Formats: sequence, structure tokens, C-alpha cells
Amino acid sequence: MFQSTGWVLEESDDYGVASAMGNGGPDSASTAQHMLLSGGHQRGGRAAMPVPAVVRPPNSERFTLSDTGSNANVYELGIIRTFDFSAALRRQSVVAKRLGARYNEVYVKGAPEAIRELCYSDTIPRDFDRALLEYTNHGYRVIALAGKPLKMSWPKLQRLKRDAVEQDLIFMGFLVFENKLKPTTAPVLDELRGAKIRQIMCTGDNVLTAISVGHECGMIPEDMKVFVPRLIRRKEMAPVCENGAGGVNASTSISANGNVYSGTGVRAMLVWENTDDDASVLDPFTLEPRLATAPVRGHLVTSDIAETPEEMEQQQQQYLSWLHNYTSIDMSLSTSGKYCVAVTGEVFRYIMDEVPETTVERMLMRGAIYARMSPDEKAELVEGLQTIGYCAGFCGDGANDVSALRVADVGLSLSEAEASVAAPFTSHSTDIQCVLEVIRQGRAALVTSFSCFKYMALYSIIQFTSVSMLYEFGGGIGDFQFLYFDLFIIVPLAVFMGRTPAFGRIAPKRPTANLMSKKVLTSLFGQIAINSSIQAIIFRLVKHSANYTPPTREDPNDLDTLLIRSYENTALFLASSFQYILIA
Repeated sequence: MFQSTGWVLEESDDYGVASAMGNGGPDSASTAQHMLLSGGHQRGGRAAMPVPAVVRPPNSERFTLSDTGSNANVYELGIIRTFDFSAALRRQSVVAKRLGARYNEVYVKGAPEAIRELCYSDTIPRDFDRALLEYTNHGYRVIALAGKPLKMSWPKLQRLKRDAVEQDLIFMGFLVFENKLKPTTAPVLDELRGAKIRQIMCTGDNVLTAISVGHECGMIPEDMKVFVPRLIRRKEMAPVCENGAGGVNASTSISANGNVYSGTGVRAMLVWENTDDDASVLDPFTLEPRLATAPVRGHLVTSDIAETPEEMEQQQQQYLSWLHNYTSIDMSLSTSGKYCVAVTGEVFRYIMDEVPETTVERMLMRGAIYARMSPDEKAELVEGLQTIGYCAGFCGDGANDVSALRVADVGLSLSEAEASVAAPFTSHSTDIQCVLEVIRQGRAALVTSFSCFKYMALYSIIQFTSVSMLYEFGGGIGDFQFLYFDLFIIVPLAVFMGRTPAFGRIAPKRPTANLMSKKVLTSLFGQIAINSSIQAIIFRLVKHSANYTPPTREDPNDLDTLLIRSYENTALFLASSFQYILIA
């Protein structure tokens, strides 16, 4: 962002050495060393405290002590305090002071719905929702900006709590980013889709932004209907917290249609709405699509809060009346299965804590987009998919993904920073092309290890069969024959078998992951039966051959020496040599 706007950010370490980011470049540490909260002046014979970072617009000159009292074109902002981004709060803030100003300024950025709650209502534009909906529907990433003046001394400011800073704000506008897909994203997802590997987007972005990006990259086909839940809660009901506290109490019960009741009336309702039109909704309990048989009101894709229990009851009655218009199952949509759900973090928390387990499983099966998810919710999503039988992999690039990377069956980090600590795999590239490579190499390693196991087992059985048949008349395999088997057949095959490269395409059929599975054991015992039968047939054919001569001992009394020179030995030696090669 600094590079695109031309602004410069200079940060100093504990020794006063500055590093710059932006177009200005790190040519001097003077700004970070000499920038003072009072604009370079001293008060009461004591210098004001230096700030840890400075930002400056592109055309502003650097401030030095010689500029004090002059008319130099200097505009700099010193960052006094920083409240880092919190996934639970979904916002970040700084306290800054302009050079020469007598008051501080607070700037806050974060999720629009989170920032809106912190601003004065009269500063929120009337078209706030419309503009947000328009930007997110086009796939843009939207960050809300707010701020306020803060008149406070430096010592008091250092002791100020975050809640006191991030309140009573003035809404300033939206910061809109374009989510550009990397060139490899769509082809990778297409190959995964061809391999029947399900893809899910788990993000902290707005749900409509995530849906738009999902359509753009092909994760959600254009003909697939997307349903978004709307959670209607009573105002005095505690919001669903990150740790699962709050929400509906333990005495609540859930009716057959998925509405939540308690002894004092309805506490919360969940409405699944089509993002494209109001022609269908999802049954809140079975998550099956239902058709409209009568006109209904326009759909909404927001979370509502009822002011009073009476209003909650009224909304519940309106919803039941609205749902009554959808009396028939949409058989075409239900049969084709071309619909999915996009869930927000708030609704995900509510569903995981309060609705029946069968509905949770249906949500996990139908979920394609999970937006506004906290780090713990991402990890819980992975664990939920694992509980219903999925082998879940997670690909992430930030600190918010550490928990999910840790609990996933396959964690793949696209960053070499903090996320790589929890992930067993780390990619040096920042695109998801590495996902295909991990799957290919993982499947190849699994299949190769199973093949090596079966090969060594069959090798032993083939040799055991040959030796057992030769023992029938006191024969056996010679030492040099054993040496030939091991050095010239078994060892080269075992070495090169493990160096076989992975197949270039990911097949839809997955390899088995259980060594004692029916597939592995059937193959193993089938090969044992076939190879043993072939040796038995050859052994009998040799003995019934017209030129066959029974083996004899030079010393009839020497019963301890194995008979090596025999027709049976030669026949089984040649047959087993080919079998060792063929079973590889």
C-alpha cells in the first residue's frame, strides 16, 4: 500500500536506527531520531519522547531540527501507540500525532460491520450498506476506516486502554482492495475438481467478497446456487463469543423446523436465503431447498438484532409466514445437488454450539465458503470435517491460520514466517500450485511404501515356495543362486522402485491408507496364490518330462548335503527369477 500511494513509513529500533518503506528509501535516520511529539521543541528543559515510527506523504520534505520555526513544507505523522490487529475484534488502531499539532489523532481500520458499531450513527452514510454490498459483490476486499481527535498527554496516553481508544469514532470511508487471483489458482482448483477433491474457502473476508472470488476462481460453478444464513437474535441475548460462551442457554430446545425456543420465548432464529433471488430458501433443519409457491418479501443477507422480545416474536412470526410460502421441496435442485452454503463466523459459532448435530453435519457437507472466521473457528472447522470422515488439508499464509495448520491432517504454509512453525510443509512460492505437488508426492510415497511392503512379502513367499518344493527330495538353492537373486534382482528393483516419480495427473480414485485393508490383502494373497501355483505346475511338468532324470547323490550315505544340480532346481530358479521381476 505504501508503494502504490507513495507514502513513506520509517520505523526505528531500540537504538534509534530507522528503516524506511515506500518510495523514499532508507537514506537517513534523521526523521526517526529527531521527530518529537512536540514538533522538536523542549518543554520545561526536558525533551519530548521520540516516536517509534513516522509516516510521510510523497511530496513532504524530511524534518530536521534546522527546520524548527521555518516554513519548510514538512508534513509528518508520528505513530505513538499501536494496537495490533485482533482476530476476535476484527480491527486494528493507532494513535498518531501530526508534527506541530497540539492534539493526537486516532485511526482505526477493520471489518465494516465491526467499525460501524464503534462510530457515531450520524457519521454513517445512508448508502453504507448499498456501497458495501456493491463492492463485495464485485469481489473487492473492503476495509472500513474511522478516527477521532484525542486530547491527552503522552503519559496518560501510554496507560490508556484499547476500549477507550476505539470508541465514539467518526466514520471516514472505505478502503477498497482488488482481490486479484494468481494465474495458477484457477488451473489448480480445476485439477483438484477433476480429481474429486473437495475445495473449501476459509477466510476472514466479507462473505459476499468470498462468494465473488469463489465464482471467479471456479470453486463455485456459475450454475450453483449459494445460500447465506441470516441470524436473528434478541438484543439482550449475549453475542456468540469466540470461545463459545453466550448465545442460547442450555434450557433451549429446537423445533423440527430449526427455530430455537426457550421458556421466555424465541431467543434466536436462523434463516437461509438465496444470494441471487428469493425463489428458494433452505429448510433450517434439513438444509434442503424449498420452492416458493407464493410471492415473498425481498431477501436480506445480513444479521439482524431484535430490540425487544416482542419484536423478536414478531420477526419469528413473519419468518414462519414467509417460510410457509415455501411448501414444496425443490426436487430439481435437491436432486442435482447444485447448491452450497456460505457461512459467516458468527453463524458458524452459533450452529456448532446450538443446533442439532445432524444439521451441523449437513452444514459441513454443503459448506463451500466460510467467511469472517477467527483462528479458533478455522481450526474447529478442520476438526469438524475430520469428525465426519474427511482427510482434511489446510493451506494458509498467515498467523491466523496457525491453529488450523496444526490440527489439519496435511498443513501447508505459504509463508516462511510464523505459520510455517505449525505446518509440516512449507512452500517457498506464494501460490497454491504446491498443493498439487504435495498431493501427488504424498500419494506416490504412500503407494510406493505399500508396494515395497508387498514386494518384499512376495519375494519371501516365492523363495519359500521354491525351497519347500526342492526340499521334497532333499534339494535346495545354491549359495551363488541366492547371491544372484539378492544382488542382481532384488536390490536393484527395490532401489529403483522407491525412486519412481509421481504420476503427473491426480486420479479421482484415492489410494488406500490402511495396510491391512481388503484391497492390500486381496492383492497380496492373490499374488501368492498365482505365483505358488505357477511354481507347482512347473515343478510337476519337469518331473513328467520325457528327458527328466531324477537327481542322485554321489554318496548315497551323505544325507546332509543338499542336491543342487537337478532339473527341478534349474526350472524353479529360472521361473522364480522371472517372478521376482514381474511382481515388481
